[in-house]
Amino acid sequence: MSLRSRFTVVYVALGLILAGATAGAYLGATTVRPASPPRCWVSAPDVARALYSAAYCRFGRENVAGLGWMPHIGVDGSPSRTLQEVVVQRPNRASTYWLARVATERRSFQVRQWTACGAVC
Repeated sequence: MSLRSRFTVVYVALGLILAGATAGAYLGATTVRPASPPRCWVSAPDVARALYSAAYCRFGRENVAGLGWMPHIGVDGSPSRTLQEVVVQRPNRASTYWLARVATERRSFQVRQWTACGAVC
C-alpha cells in the first residue's frame, strides 16, 4: 500500500468520525430535553408566605437568608398586579434579583414562575 493510499484511508476514517460526532451532537441536542428547574407553584393566604415558600422550594431553605419584594412597575408607571420584583438575600453570597409571577386567587396567592431579572427590573 502506497503512502498516498494510507493518507487517503486515514483522512476518510477521520471524516467519518467527524460526521458521526456531528450527527450525534445534533441528535442529542434536538431530542434530549434538558432537566427543567423544579416547579414550585406555592399557594399561601398572603404574598409574604407565598414568596417565602416558593423561594425555599426554588432555591433551598439553606440558600435563603431573607427576601425583599415590591410590585413590578410597568412602562406606564403603574404597579403590576401579577409581577413582584424579589431580591433573594443569600448567606455569604451576593443577593440575586428575580421576577415572581403571582396569581391572586379567591383566598390565596400563588407563585407560579421565577424569572431572573435582567434589564426588566
